[in-house]
Amino acid sequence: MINGPPLTILMPTFGSAGDVHPFIGLARALQDRGHRPTIIANALFQPTVEAAGVGFIPFGNAERYAKLTADPRLWDHRHSYRFLMQSVTLPAMRPLYDLIAAQPRQGLVLASSYLAFGARLASERLGIPLATVHLQPAAIHSLDSPPVLPGLPDLRILPRPLRRWILDLLFRRVVDPVVAEPLNTLRAELGLTPVRDIMRNWLHSPHLTLCLFPGWFAKRQEDWPPASVTTDFVWQEGGGEPDAELRAFVENGTPPLVVTAGTAMQHAKELFAQAAEAARLLGRRALLVTPARDQIPTRLPSGVIHTTYAPFSWLLKHAALVIHHGGVGTAARCLRAGVPQLVTPFSLDQPDNADILKRLGVAEVLPPSRFQAVRAAAAIDRLLNSAETATRCAHCAALCRSGSGVKEAAERIETLGLRNS
Repeated sequence: MINGPPLTILMPTFGSAGDVHPFIGLARALQDRGHRPTIIANALFQPTVEAAGVGFIPFGNAERYAKLTADPRLWDHRHSYRFLMQSVTLPAMRPLYDLIAAQPRQGLVLASSYLAFGARLASERLGIPLATVHLQPAAIHSLDSPPVLPGLPDLRILPRPLRRWILDLLFRRVVDPVVAEPLNTLRAELGLTPVRDIMRNWLHSPHLTLCLFPGWFAKRQEDWPPASVTTDFVWQEGGGEPDAELRAFVENGTPPLVVTAGTAMQHAKELFAQAAEAARLLGRRALLVTPARDQIPTRLPSGVIHTTYAPFSWLLKHAALVIHHGGVGTAARCLRAGVPQLVTPFSLDQPDNADILKRLGVAEVLPPSRFQAVRAAAAIDRLLNSAETATRCAHCAALCRSGSGVKEAAERIETLGLRNS
């Protein structure tokens, strides 16, 4: 299948399991085409990546990951961006650059998360072809279709000149100052000139900006980065089998509500408590999924149970509805399964993902401050009894099943690498 010599593809990604799994799927597709992909991520994910047969370089340890995800600032929209940049992205710049710089240059390609500034620097300084990989539309700050940003009103309802003024002010006064000084200090050390408009422009590779979501989820805008392309969602299949107890609960009864706040979230105690009570009010079964047991109420209503893990590729086939945080990976899997969604977004890209799901007609949105059992129960009841919601869910599921995102994404990276080798 390969159209030239095999490429060595380094794939740095920072984040939770939802960020790593699409990279695994993409790496396997590249491997099938005869290339040598290696994922660079926190050591916590090494067993998962290597079990998929993909090369792995650890970058950070599990203790560091646990400390970062336990910090409430990551989940508070007032602090999440600054915390993420100052605790994850900026400290990793130089170590990641050095790691990449130490690799043999022949046939080397980078396919990295937009948070991996070190990869963007290595591409620019060392001339290595780079694909910036976006999993969520909120990573691109379009003026034509601005993302929903945490704590801000919907900018799309404003006249375009006012929209431009607000975004220019936001990035110039609030967003870029967090990263500009440390980034440009390192650039000077590397012999590179200073950059501006970092989070809207510089972080996107001029070679290829690969958006691993379909156009029907977020349409490509005229003012997106020139080298940007959308694919369909990229899936990583597998995830193991449910244990006997979980299988028996899920398959022997009415379809349950599934509640998750993502694998990294450790501050969703109130969400799980209110969701469990909403299930009781509706007389419905529910499954609360989180590895953090201390988020689960000590006593649960009858028909509501907790599990630390469930393979979603299996579980969502049996779910009536999913209550979740708005992570793009969870959202995409719900779309593929054709189940309605009740979304309670906390920070970062989650409010924008939630808004997209609502506009697709497959979800309702309840912010954490409004997620109370009575409100949640009413929203669940509306979603489950809406013929229009069921139709929209089925339509999106069909679109997901017809896509070939991983094949197209692998071909794009291959073409980039062979063109520059």
